[in-house]
Amino acid sequence: MTGGDDGGGEGDELDNGELDARALGIGSRIESHGRRRAQAREESASRVWSRVAVIGTLGWSVSLPPVGGALLGHWIDRKLGGGVVFALFGLLLGAAAGAYALWRLWGDVNDR
Repeated sequence: MTGGDDGGGEGDELDNGELDARALGIGSRIESHGRRRAQAREESASRVWSRVAVIGTLGWSVSLPPVGGALLGHWIDRKLGGGVVFALFGLLLGAAAGAYALWRLWGDVNDR
């Protein structure tokens, strides 16, 4: 080996222009990666809230119709002076309406 030779060939040396170009390429890749990560974080957060909204909608759609039907049936029972026949009928009708609403909403969610 000669005095200034560190084992690399003469073509292995980079001038400042090539180093700058490489640095710019790496910098732009880092920036691009950072933007993609930020976008993924935002999309993930919006998906979580979207799922929370769907769960809330499903819960209200299933719970309110039976309660409403039972209350309406109870009111009719009181007006007619009967037992609990209309309250039970309202409860069952409300449960059927809630199941139908659940089925429809679930289909809409799966179509997205």
